[in-house]
Order: sequence, then structure tokens, then C-alpha cells
Amino acid sequence: MVPAFEEVMGDPSEASRAYIDFTDQNKFKWNAYDEVMVYNIDATEGTNTKKAIYRAKANAEDKETTKLYFYDGTQPGTKMDHFFIFYPTCKIVNGTAGLDKDNFETFEAPAIQNYTLESRTNDAGVTIEFPTLDHESMAMACEVNKLTQAFTLKHIFGAMRIRLFGVEGTMVDKIEVIDNDFQLTGTVAMKLHEVNMETFQGLGSLESYNLANLANGTFLAAWNTYRTQLGYFPQPTGKTLTLNCITAERPNGVELNTLAETNFYLSLRPGALINGFTIKVYYNGNAEPQVITKYNTPNDNYCIRAGVCTSFAPQEIYIGQ
Repeated sequence: MVPAFEEVMGDPSEASRAYIDFTDQNKFKWNAYDEVMVYNIDATEGTNTKKAIYRAKANAEDKETTKLYFYDGTQPGTKMDHFFIFYPTCKIVNGTAGLDKDNFETFEAPAIQNYTLESRTNDAGVTIEFPTLDHESMAMACEVNKLTQAFTLKHIFGAMRIRLFGVEGTMVDKIEVIDNDFQLTGTVAMKLHEVNMETFQGLGSLESYNLANLANGTFLAAWNTYRTQLGYFPQPTGKTLTLNCITAERPNGVELNTLAETNFYLSLRPGALINGFTIKVYYNGNAEPQVITKYNTPNDNYCIRAGVCTSFAPQEIYIGQ
């Protein structure tokens, strides 16, 4: 099972809160043949750790829950110290290759995500199409006691929703989000047997991760203690994350509307954007983008948090104007 995202407003003036009901609208559902990596971890000797890909069947399409079946790798066998599950497998740099003695695994946060549409049929039998996160951009994990039990994946990344208006005929080619401070892309390695999802989410909570705690060193002290335990080793590649809007389904990009907002979703690492960011919208094949600087100063409201969709609505800006 995959939990719904909580939704908050990045614009301080829009203080309302709600839950995105991905069951009826944007909830992440399993796709046919989705894959998770199952780790049977030996915490003392990582070379004994087993990695296995489990895959959903075709009938998992659009389901909130599904059964997963062994597909590739090494059968997990009897539990050693931890059963750890990670989705999606495309983020695992070394695939099913074995781990070193310290259980280091490397995960990737690519520089490009793709505009993604899903569809569902409503109660009236009408097919509705809606944007959602690029499935390969998400990151979720959990620990289970046994592989036969039901489990709920926990979000590692958060989501950003950009709500844009545009003049008639404006087609978005791509959107760039440029963080003022933090690296958004690259790889990170860590010791899997030290991963604790509750600790991760606690460190990324509003109570722990905010501008005040960054300034007084409270957060960094707690994070440095845990990152040492994890053996956390990032190799960043840039502060710019790109949402590619020209796809096979949308060869001319994504059309904007003057009267109704168009939503664009990106998956970002927790902690991103808190020190401010810039949005660049490229449209109609123009080399020069329209630049949105409204969010260019630090603000706790901007911070990306695990399992939270933070919405940004520069409503006074019309793309293509």
C-alpha cells in the first residue's frame, strides 16, 4: 500500500490544508508490473545480504493494494536481521548487484523528471485524465517483519505542485526549479541496516527542520549524528531540477489556460526549497524562459517534506504574457 500525500500551501497567504485524495484524483496507484526491491539484510556482514526484485502482476493496474511476486535476483530466504523494501527499483544504481560488508546501497535522484498523466473512469463511466508525479521520481521504503505480511511504504521524498495560468496558445516545453542553496540531483549512498524511516521523517518534520533550527544549529547537530550512523555519502550534481513536458503523449508540450490553472508535479528531496528558489518556464519553443522570482527568499512554508505535497501558485503571473 502507498499512503496519500498531505497537501500544504507554499504561499503563506494560502493557509488552508487538505489531504490529496489520490483514490479518486491524484493518489498514487500501482501500475502493472511495478517493481520493488526486497532486501534481506545481514547487519553484521553485508556481503551476505540478499536482494530480490518483486513485481506486481498486470491486474495491479490502478489498484491501491496489490500482491507482489518474486521476479529477479536472489530469493530472500529466511529473515536475517532486517527485511527492507524500496520503491522504485530504477533509483537503485547497482540493480540487483550485491552489497559491500557495510551494506552500502546507492540511490539516484535524476536531474530530469517527465510530465506524467494518469486516467481513471468515474462513477458515470467517463474517463478522466489528470497529472501526477513521474512514478520513477518517487522514493518510498519500509521495513517488515516477514514478507507474507501486508505493508505500507513510507514516503522519503516530498512533492511540489506548480499551478500555472497562461495566455491562449501557450504550450509549456519544460519547467526548471533552481534551489538557492541545496543540491537537488545526484546520488547518495548509505548503510541500509541503519536506515530508520521514523528517524528520517522526524528529522524532516516542521518541528525539527525549519529556518530557526538551521540558524541555531539544533537541526544540524541531530542530523550530523544520524548521518554519521548512516554513513551518508552524497555525490550531488546540481541545484536545478527539470520537468520535461514534451513527451510521446504530448509532443507539443502541455497547454496552459487563461481561466483554469494547470498543475505540474515534481518529486524533491526533503529539505529542498526552504532557502528560496526560482522557477523558469520554457514555452512555445522559445530559448528564453519566463522567470518566476516570487519565491526567491527563505521561508519555512516553501520547505519540501516527506509525504507532503507543497503547492505554489504564482497566480499573478501569466505564462506567455
